[in-house]
Amino acid sequence: MSNSAYDDLIIGDAPVLYLPLEDTDACDHSGNGLDGTLSGTTAATTLPNGDAVLDFNGTDNYVSVADADALSISTTGKLTLEAWIRPDTLQFGSEEGSGYVHWMGKGSTDNQEYVARMYSLTNTESRPNRISGYAFNLTGGLGVGSYFQDTVTAGNWIHYVLVINTVDVDGTYTTGYTKIYKNGSQRDKDSLASLSITPANGTTPFRVGTRDLSSFFEGAIGKVAVYDGELTPYQVLEHYQTMVPPVAGTATFVQSVGKASTKTAGTTMSVTVSNTVTVGNTLIVRVVADYSAGAPTIADSKGNVYTRDRTAPNSGNTIRASIFSSPITTALVAGDTITITTANVAARTAVVDEFSGLLTAAFLDKQNGASGSSTTPGTTISITTTQANELVLGFTAVEGPVDDTYTEDDLGQFSSLPREGTTSDADGTNITNNGGYKSVGEIGTYQYRPTLDPSRNWILFILSYKAL
Repeated sequence: MSNSAYDDLIIGDAPVLYLPLEDTDACDHSGNGLDGTLSGTTAATTLPNGDAVLDFNGTDNYVSVADADALSISTTGKLTLEAWIRPDTLQFGSEEGSGYVHWMGKGSTDNQEYVARMYSLTNTESRPNRISGYAFNLTGGLGVGSYFQDTVTAGNWIHYVLVINTVDVDGTYTTGYTKIYKNGSQRDKDSLASLSITPANGTTPFRVGTRDLSSFFEGAIGKVAVYDGELTPYQVLEHYQTMVPPVAGTATFVQSVGKASTKTAGTTMSVTVSNTVTVGNTLIVRVVADYSAGAPTIADSKGNVYTRDRTAPNSGNTIRASIFSSPITTALVAGDTITITTANVAARTAVVDEFSGLLTAAFLDKQNGASGSSTTPGTTISITTTQANELVLGFTAVEGPVDDTYTEDDLGQFSSLPREGTTSDADGTNITNNGGYKSVGEIGTYQYRPTLDPSRNWILFILSYKAL
């Protein structure tokens, strides 16, 4: 075959097996000679980039690759499975168990290793079209796995990545973990220790379209890759976006209107507008302050209305974060003021940014948030937008000085917004206001995952606003 840019990228990441499945030869393009054999007659279809792949009939089509040590988790202690799947039905005709299909994997009775699974829309476990992956003990029994469960549309492509890692252990994942990605985004991570799973080297073939001939996938499968290590989140995202380039939205960052901070106790703090703010544009205001039970309010000198979109303290009730939006109905000019009113507290910060291209009414779509103490805020929360054109905004309030290191979420391709914070006295008496944004042009699930150094108490919000 003539390699596409996607093929070159995958081969460059050194899989131990790569089956593009562009034709009935089922050849391995990793260079390791693990060619497959196709059973049954399959149709042909195309991936989003136009590359050809096989369409399995859900009855007797599958590809089989002979057993090889490179395809077992225990050989290196790490394995990543990657594929593009396009279910042609939501209710499979050839199911097993509670109503699911094993569409890729390695294992059989008393010889279990791992499997990729998709549930039918209706099943006895109330898991409509859940897509998952599991690692097993060789003797069988329940496996440990990770999953995502979203609305699935027959005929739509899904990028699937399953990681099984028994090497990189810590206090939470004492014997390793499974991890799953959908369309470039990590969706779940689970501990192998929860069911005492210790993967071992089995002797069964690796199969695509089925695992052990007990159920068969109806739909297209292509670009199957197996790696004897763990792909990084950056690699997973790059693979997805090489096949499906991201679509940018139309919402635009216009300017930083102003920011302010203080450590002097009081109830009001003002931001002086630096340049004209245009009617029809929207101000987003991020506020961080020492803890108070009540949330702040905002007003400006021209009477524009500010809506508090989300507010929350951290789990220790030491700081509070709040975010506001205001569709501008009366223009602001240089010298106008935006006043933030809080309870009588000392440390306070506010950052005001202007955006264009947003709806002016009922434009807040989704929001989520969390708090904790670590170097990695945001790893457990996400939002799923409801329209194609939106502004996604991330906001991290940190209990620590502004000269701490804050690394923007480059993986999520966020652009940094201005920071503001305090620095004097002990670190724990300071606060920092951080943010980032991205304009998205397609419905999707998004996370905001910046990093801190050192570890601090934090509050993280992620919100999306509908664009025109």
